[in-house]
Amino acid sequence: MLNVQDMKSVKKEITHDSLNPRQAYGNEHPLSQTSRLEHMASVEVKSRKLTVNIEKIVEIRVAMIRAKFWSCFDVRTRYSSNFV
Repeated sequence: MLNVQDMKSVKKEITHDSLNPRQAYGNEHPLSQTSRLEHMASVEVKSRKLTVNIEKIVEIRVAMIRAKFWSCFDVRTRYSSNFV
């Protein structure tokens, strides 16, 4: 069975390797240059899609708020139930 000191050293090695990949693999990064660029490009595309989706949601919400606001001043919608 492992004692506390052994567990601490194992934990230290695991966190050291996982937090600093350059130390674990020397100066070579585990990802090659092309895969790093592909990863950066995919992150940029995802962030653009998210930005576009957020802009669409905001436009729809603004249109709904405007429609509700202006419907308060529209006599036909306000008093339509009285005339039917």
